Amino acid sequence: MFIDGSAATTQGQTQQTAAALRPKDQKIPKTSGKSLSAQHTELIAVVPHQTLSIRKSKENLHFIDSWIVASGIALWSYKWKRNNFKINSEDIWYKYYWEEISELSNRIKIFVKHVSAHQKDYSEMTKYNR
Repeated sequence: MFIDGSAATTQGQTQQTAAALRPKDQKIPKTSGKSLSAQHTELIAVVPHQTLSIRKSKENLHFIDSWIVASGIALWSYKWKRNNFKINSEDIWYKYYWEEISELSNRIKIFVKHVSAHQKDYSEMTKYNR
């Protein structure tokens, strides 16, 4: 599943659109609404699409262009859960969504791969990363 989100601020209101391409059925489910930032939107994108995947599979691979969301899922989420989703006694950013992803990971294996979707490097090594 390829996940992406974008956010734009107009007249002080930040709106987001998040989408996922599901290669198995070629569907592109989208969500939209208010957002706090582009990173918030990237995180929002994971939850509903992961929920849909539970019905169809026991594992799911996500390609995400947000380094912080990919790292959060792959590296930090286990430690955050052990610490009640706190860092130095402060709630982590967008705690609710990380708790949702953690709960979903109890029911389905989540694999994540960061892709550099907005890079300017057009080398042979990165040519399929555009």
